[in-house]
Order: sequence, then C-alpha cells, then structure tokens
Amino acid sequence: MKKKSVWMLTGVLVASAVACSDGPVIGGGIRVPGNAEPVRDAGSGTSEADSGIGADAGADAGEADAGMDADAGVGSDAGSPSADAGDEDAGADAADADAGDAADAGAEPDAGAEPDAGTDAGGDAGPAPCTPVVIADTTFLNADWQSTVLWSQNGTTAIGGQFTSGGNPDSYRLMSHSMPHESAIGVHHVYVGESYNPQTQGAIAWIDYSEDRIEFNPPFWGAAVGALFLLQQGGRSYHLSLDPNNAFTDLSWTTKQRLRIKASDFRAISGAEPDFSAAGGEIHFGVLRSNSNTSVSIDSVITHGIDNFVVTVNRDCQ
Repeated sequence: MKKKSVWMLTGVLVASAVACSDGPVIGGGIRVPGNAEPVRDAGSGTSEADSGIGADAGADAGEADAGMDADAGVGSDAGSPSADAGDEDAGADAADADAGDAADAGAEPDAGAEPDAGTDAGGDAGPAPCTPVVIADTTFLNADWQSTVLWSQNGTTAIGGQFTSGGNPDSYRLMSHSMPHESAIGVHHVYVGESYNPQTQGAIAWIDYSEDRIEFNPPFWGAAVGALFLLQQGGRSYHLSLDPNNAFTDLSWTTKQRLRIKASDFRAISGAEPDFSAAGGEIHFGVLRSNSNTSVSIDSVITHGIDNFVVTVNRDCQ
C-alpha cells in the first residue's frame, strides 16, 4: 500500500505525493521509502534541546534527549525508572483461587453438583473477562502511525514511514534524523491503528511491552538513538525507560521488552501518572525517538527502525 509523504523541514511541513517505493538516499547507503509518512510540527520550530524539554503543548515529552549527544556519546538519566520485572501485582494471587471450590465452605462434595451458576450451561461462554488485550503492529502501514516533532533545533529534520523489506523479518517502520552541527530533535511516533479504553474494556493491572529495533550505519562508533516507550492519555504524554541511558546502539535487530509495567512506572514532567482505573480515558501507545549533535562543524544522519511493536494489556480481574 502506497501512502503520501510529508517531510519536516525546520519546523515547517512540506507535503508531497510519492508514487514510487524508493526514495532518496539519506546517508549511510540507506534508501528512505518514498511513502514516508507525515511528521507534524508540534508548534515550535526551535526547542530547549539542552534541557531536553520539548515544545509539545500539553505533552510531557522531554526526558529522552538529555543523554543523546551524537559526539560525546550517550549520557545517563539519573531519574530513569529501572526495569523491575519482579514486581508483584497485588491482585495476582487471586488467580490461584480454585474455580471449583464450593461457595459454602461447609458444603459437602456432590458428585452430581450442578455447574457453577456463572457458567453458560449452553457451552461457549466467550472469553474470560480478564483475557489480556494485545495491541500490536508488524506491518507498519503509514496510516496507522502519527509522528509529531516535539523539539527541533538548527534545521534538524525527521522522516518516518513503512519499509517493506529488511525488517525482522519483513516490513518495519524506518525513521531518520538529519542532524546539522549543533542541533537536536525529538519525535513522537504514536500507533493509532488500535487503542485501549479502560472505561469500556476494563481497568488495567499491568502492561507488558516489547519492540525490535535497530540502528543503520551510524555516522561514528557509539552514535546512539534516544528511545522511550510512550503512552498517551487525556492529551498528556507519559514515558518509560527501556534502557539504562534511554538510548540504544544496536546494529542488528534486537528485541527489547519490559514486563509488568504499572501506572506509577511511567514518568511525566508534571509528576502525574496515567489512569489505569476503570474511570481512565482512552490510551494510545507508541515510542519517542531523539538525537543531539553538539559538534560545531560536523553534520550527521541517524537512521533507525522499529519492528514487532507489541503491547499486552493485562486487565484487572478484581
């Protein structure tokens, strides 16, 4: 499926219809697909890149960029929450309950007992109320993703779109940051093909997340891509660290995951956290990608990809 493309140039949108599947070579021998999808300006052509705080109105997006120095290497974010796969869910022990236990503790076993009143005697009762909901993308159609530039400094541009080969194994989303010297950029990539609504689908106990990612032909050894997991709810953006330095340098397809993510694990500059209760609003998921280039004379291009984007929403059984 061929889509139209929009190129982001210094905070100004330039739209173009592209019919061919192959686009311009942007650096390192990487050919950008001609159907690169929109990258929309969040409303500011410049940014506070040094502080890492973007210009996203109402979106708390800034924490990723502080460690992504394209010359000095990758810095660490002391405030990053560490992955703790061992977190225990307070309600998890409820699953150990034996569905066959008699409701009356004093009742004698009855070999001819009637089926549980909550079971559809007619057969198929449908999925259990707490069956996890999986939101995933492995094809990355351009129409299913929205990109928003959060901050851009000194003429940095970003593109993103589906590439139909070279992923893990096939289609993936290719992204690129063209970085003049002394520049920075941060971009939200949000999956809009599916969402989760706690009000209609149930409260969230925890979330499991997994992605495959890669960096293509870095301009120098150690050049990194800033990366965070993203959740959007009620006009606000929340981020989650996947890496110690909020960045990766993987030169082959690498799977990164974080399990048993609670609402309190997400970070927003305001200190707020998303609402996983049954009163919470609709949620979309995605990623933040960012870079900085502090060189006073050298320009660079950072090209990277994502594949097998999988969010598993584990619903609250209580």
